[in-house]
Amino acid sequence: MFSDLPYGKYQVKQFCQLALDRRPMGADPCQMATTRIREYREAAQVSQEQLADAVGISVSQISRIERGEREPRLDEIIRVSLRLGVPVAILIGEEDEAPPIDVVGRIGAGGSIDTSSEQLDGIQPLYRIEAPLGLPEDAIAFEIYGESMWPRYDHGDVIICSRHGNDIKGVIGFEAAVATDKGERYLKRVIEGSRRGLFNLESHNAPVMRDQRIVWVSDVLSVVRASQVRKLSEHARRKIRQRLRKPTRAQRSLNVTWCRKRRRAREDVAR
Repeated sequence: MFSDLPYGKYQVKQFCQLALDRRPMGADPCQMATTRIREYREAAQVSQEQLADAVGISVSQISRIERGEREPRLDEIIRVSLRLGVPVAILIGEEDEAPPIDVVGRIGAGGSIDTSSEQLDGIQPLYRIEAPLGLPEDAIAFEIYGESMWPRYDHGDVIICSRHGNDIKGVIGFEAAVATDKGERYLKRVIEGSRRGLFNLESHNAPVMRDQRIVWVSDVLSVVRASQVRKLSEHARRKIRQRLRKPTRAQRSLNVTWCRKRRRAREDVAR
């Protein structure tokens, strides 16, 4: 996928050609990017002036692109991608943006978090964040509170887990999010306890919590570092929900133009 490719490894024309070849017939990547640039610029809180400076064109040209009056060149799309932190694949519609993840609460890494009155289903999230691609539908997130798991995890990092949890046998010896029968939630390494049904919860720099009874556990699917957490405003969330999933009739009608563009791009690369 484009999101896996390092930008500096390819010549701009070669990278653009790869984008062209990967896009299905009937969907023009330049036109797809036109519909998405404003959406992601606003979500990133970048002004038209700032984006124009990064791309190397005038503010009026950025405005025309966002209104659909001018298609961006593929090298311009790459500069937009770098400035907004959005993969080229998403800008041109080759991939969809991952849906936002609910941060449903905090998880103790040094102090306990009382969950006795919480229900993970239907809980009002603290906030929502942009999440990595490839997460399960039941993904939820917790903000780490405390430093007992440092240096692996910092205060303010966000861990992504499974709402439905895992079989505890599968997390023995690993770090996991756990809830105890005392109504407390922690991020700890899970170790078998002194007898069946009890477990020790180990920290990197705090005393072991011995013989705890665990009522819910999930392994850590992904980590978003505190410095990279991007909280989504309600406006940004509405925009992301409006992602294009299928080419429109107008886009499907562009097959002939699209074929010509592919041919010209191949000729440019050949030069």
